[in-house]
This record gives sequence, C-alpha cells and structure tokens, in this order.
Amino acid sequence: MDKETEQLRQVVADVLERFAFSFVDDEEQRGQDTDWLQADLAFAGPVQGAVSLALPRELAFELGLSILGVDPGSASAELAEDAVKELTNIICGELLYRLHGAQAVFNLGVPALRAVADDEAVEQAMPPAAPAVRLSVEGRSVKAWLSAVA
Repeated sequence: MDKETEQLRQVVADVLERFAFSFVDDEEQRGQDTDWLQADLAFAGPVQGAVSLALPRELAFELGLSILGVDPGSASAELAEDAVKELTNIICGELLYRLHGAQAVFNLGVPALRAVADDEAVEQAMPPAAPAVRLSVEGRSVKAWLSAVA
C-alpha cells in the first residue's frame, strides 16, 4: 500500500471514529445497499486534486445523528447530505495536513454532492489508479479516494 493510500485509510478511519463515534473495519462489507451519496471536494495548492467519499444514504443519516447528537425524530432529510459533506471536508483537510504538512497552504472548494444508485456505480466512479480505500462502518461499505493529483 502506497503512502497516500495508507494515509487516506488512517484519516478516514480516524475521522469516522472520532467525529461519528463509529467502529471502522478494514474488511469491506459489500452489501445490497442502494441509494448512495457521494461528495467530491476539490483542492488546490502545492498539488491539485479532489477527495471523494461515498456511502449509503441510510448510513450517512445514522452518522449524521451521531455527529450532531440529535434525536432521530427531530432530524431532517438533509441530515445525511450534510453529514457526508462535513465528513468529506474534515477528511480532506486532515489528509492534506498529513501528506503535505502544516506549512502547505491549500484552497478547498465546496463539497459537491450527488446521489449514486448503488455500490457498483460508486466503483465505476472511482479512478482505476487512484489511491482508494474500501472500509466497513456498522457493517456497511464506505469508500474514499483521492483523484487527479498533479
């Protein structure tokens, strides 16, 4: 596993454990989940690229509840979308810090969110040679990747 992939794996696991209070497993649990959310966050600085995070909408909603500590009855439908965007933001910032240090200055875009039909569609969206991780959270697949780094 190359340095970028290993750092990505560590950052995704750390962020999900610290901010969403979730248990992360290195063994991907590919299921029949449909209705995924994918956030892409572009960055520019010493290098340019994007960090992407994809997970089933239902899991995103559950993570959002954990992050905010709110009662499921009082949460809105947008909670899942907000959770994925915020987690992507945190993952991107932490990853860039670990890969390039505190002295490197990056401009981050706004996370672009889109719905993805299922796990196979997420796999097709992942660039073939990109640093990527496939993990499990609460028994469901979570995918993250780094793309277009120049």
